[in-house]
Amino acid sequence: MVTILSDYYNDNRKWILLVAKWFLAAMAVGGIAFFIKPNLVDSILGIFQNKYGDQPVRDINFAKEIFLQNSLACLIALVGGIIFGISSVLTVFFNGFIIGFVIMLLVTSLSGNPFHNIEYVVLGLGPHGIFELPAFILASALGLRLGTEWLKSENHGHRWGTLKANAIRVIQSMPLLIIMLLIAAVVEVFVSGSFVESFN
Repeated sequence: MVTILSDYYNDNRKWILLVAKWFLAAMAVGGIAFFIKPNLVDSILGIFQNKYGDQPVRDINFAKEIFLQNSLACLIALVGGIIFGISSVLTVFFNGFIIGFVIMLLVTSLSGNPFHNIEYVVLGLGPHGIFELPAFILASALGLRLGTEWLKSENHGHRWGTLKANAIRVIQSMPLLIIMLLIAAVVEVFVSGSFVESFN
């Protein structure tokens, strides 16, 4: 998988770095928003509760739900990107904002010891995040490339060929993204979830 990811990175380096920068910017905005409008946490918690319930059971069904939700988000970013990359950009900003907001919430609200809080965030988000975030960023990068590269002036005269090549990239990426999201969902429920429970 590492070799495949490396190949995807090398082939789409410019797009991945662009999307990653937008993602980090969205995280920063989310972190700042926590101090400006902390009551947004109720809306964010409402999103998760609507998807998974108030107290989801950490079992394979919960992992399946997370996998399906994340797969849908990646699919929207990936395939929906054909419409000038709009859905890809929105996916990046939405997820980045939510993660930035939640991280700041956890770091500042859990306990009086900031190092303990940071450890909680790292162990609670890190294990599955190393699979989930690259999947989101790759899907968004490929979707953005699909929807915008063919419009560039240097592609005049072979826009259809550019669009077709990027459509093939999108299709070829799907098995890799599915594997990454499947691993992420299982790790989130059974590994990250265990870490979070151990802190309670």
